[in-house]
Amino acid sequence: MTSLSRRQTKLNSVAIYLTIYTFLALTAMSNRRAFAYGPVILAGAFLFLFMGFRFETGCDWSGYLHRWNSVDQETRPWSEVFGGELGFSLFQNSMKGLGLDYVSFNAAISLVLVF
Repeated sequence: MTSLSRRQTKLNSVAIYLTIYTFLALTAMSNRRAFAYGPVILAGAFLFLFMGFRFETGCDWSGYLHRWNSVDQETRPWSEVFGGELGFSLFQNSMKGLGLDYVSFNAAISLVLVF
């Protein structure tokens, strides 16, 4: 992939996020509060799908993939768990212990972040 097409992909992703967040902000400022739940749930579902099932996209993909691949259920020292992000490490260990793959983990984390 050329640097121009990578840049275009990043711009497209940013445009989608800005559109969704602008939509949510305008919905929040609406006077019709009862109507606001439907669009917010739809936008949240879209964000979950867009963020959770991305593949090799985003500046954090390789970093978190490396962390995922570095987890060893048998020998991981507790000092590493308590020395970093405790909740994230415990969630990651739990997902890895269940035998799930990185894409499933990414989707689960997105679900937590969006809802």
